[in-house]
Amino acid sequence: MSVFNALSATCRRFRDLLLGAPVTTPHSIAAGRFRGIDNNEPLERQPAGIFHEKPFEVVWTEEGVPDETQYETLSGNLVDRSATVIVRVGYRHGIGKAITVSDDAYEDARLIRRVIEEPGNYDAAVTGLVKVDHLRSTLNQPDDAGRVLCEMTFRVRMREDQPT
Repeated sequence: MSVFNALSATCRRFRDLLLGAPVTTPHSIAAGRFRGIDNNEPLERQPAGIFHEKPFEVVWTEEGVPDETQYETLSGNLVDRSATVIVRVGYRHGIGKAITVSDDAYEDARLIRRVIEEPGNYDAAVTGLVKVDHLRSTLNQPDDAGRVLCEMTFRVRMREDQPT
């Protein structure tokens, strides 16, 4: 295995899965269900007008040595790492009718969790991913523009080549 940037590869795979990348498992997301964003601005600062299209972002917030003692720190030329990856999906609240943002967000969070945690949806030799665990999902209150964010936190364990 030769993965030099496992965290970048992991985030890229999460984005691809959310955009409907083909998978060989029964757990997938239909293309077009979520919308990628212009990554010049974080999701919370994107225009409110796109929030009815379920825009999303994938970012990592912390990386380091795995918390679990069952993983070796070094294994040959590979290093075991752990990271926290956040998936945020945006929703628009109150566009001309009562919208059940909470129900939609929960349904989407369940689907995303199922797809991202499915080991068959990521190739360890390509991404370096060893395991993905969902930690929590939170839904915030609408801001003044009616934007609502559902945030899903995942803990990932990866194996990558040591930096030289």
